[in-house]
Amino acid sequence: MLERLTGCVLLAASFVLASCDMLSQPPDRIVRPAPPLPAPVVITAPAAVAARPSVVHDAGLVQGLERTAQTLVDERRLVPLAELQKQSGRTQCSLSLPRPLPQKLTPSQIYEQCQRSVLIIGGIHKCDKCPRWHADTSSAFPITPTGAVVTNHHVVANKTHYSLVAMTAEGAVFPVKEVLAANADDDVAILQLDTKGAALPAVALSARAPVGTPVCLISHPDRHFYSLTCGVVSRYSDREKNGKNVLLMDITADFARGSSGAPVFNEQGAVVGFVASTESLYYHVVDGRKEDLQMVFKHCVPAENVLKLIRP
Repeated sequence: MLERLTGCVLLAASFVLASCDMLSQPPDRIVRPAPPLPAPVVITAPAAVAARPSVVHDAGLVQGLERTAQTLVDERRLVPLAELQKQSGRTQCSLSLPRPLPQKLTPSQIYEQCQRSVLIIGGIHKCDKCPRWHADTSSAFPITPTGAVVTNHHVVANKTHYSLVAMTAEGAVFPVKEVLAANADDDVAILQLDTKGAALPAVALSARAPVGTPVCLISHPDRHFYSLTCGVVSRYSDREKNGKNVLLMDITADFARGSSGAPVFNEQGAVVGFVASTESLYYHVVDGRKEDLQMVFKHCVPAENVLKLIRP
């Protein structure tokens, strides 16, 4: 019995000494038993994960536009619209334009890649009910990185606005400082923004868009900013204006007021035209009142009318 007890005491003593020796070693020399391997985890990915859609904050864009416009007015950095209108007689300008790309894009890709190239034009005017300045909105798009942008001539010809500014999708606001070229009959104006060196994502122009060409439009109908609609080129027509034949391009993609100047993209993301006006077709008129709306024609300015104003 004594021998067994002695053996147990010696075994315990040797274990304590070994433990003390182990604790006295540096951490990198302590040998520990490997932990048991965890059970494998299998993650099954869904077939497709939907990306979060772009969310447009309409009220925030308007507030940012008007707040910055107020600052520009206070700093006297805006060119009066009356001065810009005097420059509308310029018939040509010299610009270096980007070339169309060959790849074919889906409507989702067009929206993702071209949304930043759609600007909000603000016609600044003083409110007669409060001390603030407000903005009527329309659309435009840059054709050079240095700030040459295209919109409608009727946007510049407005008599109720004090000046014009342009805002990007990111909220940067730039004054319109000059009219580079314009044509009232074709309803085209090329404006120069005061970007202070900031580069804009310019889009290419394409004069080729036969009837049936698929198109996408990104516009700002009635302050519903950055709305995508798609359709086709439905026809070309000419209208007499001031003794001249004016070429129009009609599309089936939807738009409304506030969309003036918005670019119409083909499947390569090049601009083939831009919004001009709508024409509603009613079945009959009773006592001067139009009834039974049947169809709305969507008139656009073809890109070739812009190219006529640009010297190579």
